[in-house]
Amino acid sequence: MRLSIGAMATCAGLLIAAVSLGQSVEGPETEEFAENLKGWIITNDTGDITALSVSEKKSQVVFHPQRTKDGMGPVIHSISGPDAKGRVAYVLDYFFVSTSTEERHVLKTVQLDGSGDTELFSRPGSAMWATSAAGNGEIGSHLALAPIGDRVAFISHTVSRQMPMALLTLGNIEIWDATAKSGHLIEVSALDEPMSWFPDGQHLAYATLVKRSELPLEASGLELFGTYYGKTWDEVPAIFIYDVTSKKSRFLHVGWQPVVSADGKSVLVGGYAADDFRWVRADSETGRSTPINLPGVVGAVIATVGELTCYVGLPTEGAKIELTTNNSPLRGPKEMLTIKVSDDSGKKFKTLSPSIDPRSQASFGLGTAPSGIPHSSSSASPP
Repeated sequence: MRLSIGAMATCAGLLIAAVSLGQSVEGPETEEFAENLKGWIITNDTGDITALSVSEKKSQVVFHPQRTKDGMGPVIHSISGPDAKGRVAYVLDYFFVSTSTEERHVLKTVQLDGSGDTELFSRPGSAMWATSAAGNGEIGSHLALAPIGDRVAFISHTVSRQMPMALLTLGNIEIWDATAKSGHLIEVSALDEPMSWFPDGQHLAYATLVKRSELPLEASGLELFGTYYGKTWDEVPAIFIYDVTSKKSRFLHVGWQPVVSADGKSVLVGGYAADDFRWVRADSETGRSTPINLPGVVGAVIATVGELTCYVGLPTEGAKIELTTNNSPLRGPKEMLTIKVSDDSGKKFKTLSPSIDPRSQASFGLGTAPSGIPHSSSSASPP
């Protein structure tokens, strides 16, 4: 089967369900599955920005934050990409500094081979606690780099919204031009959730809260995702699609965490059905959706092409289970997770990356082949 994802880039912050030590997903894996998959998985789970070539199964450090011996210096706050130009967008956060006046966050881009590290802006205030009571809403937790067109989206000016059993964060969407190094707020409020660009770089899928009374009649997903752990909210999370040309948004589906497919024909949407977080594939025009099954999924979906979906999941039964390091003394070590790929039925799946820290982020894109990172020239592919 020939798979072509184009130059998709999807950022996904890891939404992790409660995972007990020793949990795994029943195998066996389908070893010959998705052999033509290619592209780049970008992570920050080692403290560096790392690129894994899916087809070559080789990784390389893209960017290493310089820290002093006593731990002072910047950390990677969020990542997205690569885009068609081979760029990764990231926010570098200066929280571990000598004085509070030095705290700042910097939006940057860098090529997959580590060259061309470029600053788009530097703003006062740390990103680490920006969405908490200790921060001032400087920036949200996620980035979305468009596959083409140079656009980077994120939220800023965040505020908290207390809902039954959940404290949410909302903010205004900002869109920046990575080449022109300029950007602006748009008059759209979004949840601090992963956003996803369509392959044309002109349309952005995002989640926001909307009053039930303002939803379209027979809104897609309302019956499945219209409650939160059995609680009915007056406002519900819903996926909208923003058009950068018309500056208008349209409703797509009730739910959270949109992930646009490589061809733009569908959008994966997550949501709470009873006590479980589930995923559906929604038609990007009609919003009609069908459930998909991702074996062992406990984290975010980071990319989808055809019926292939890359996601964060449990280790497969029998695999070596690793634990996190640099843990909080209050919570202790956590089980490392994996990045997997599955078809929509869940009957075929396998592990792409055997280890990812559940506290980190992952992204996927086709990108380009920089020097120093081998890249397959096969015609198939899928963060």
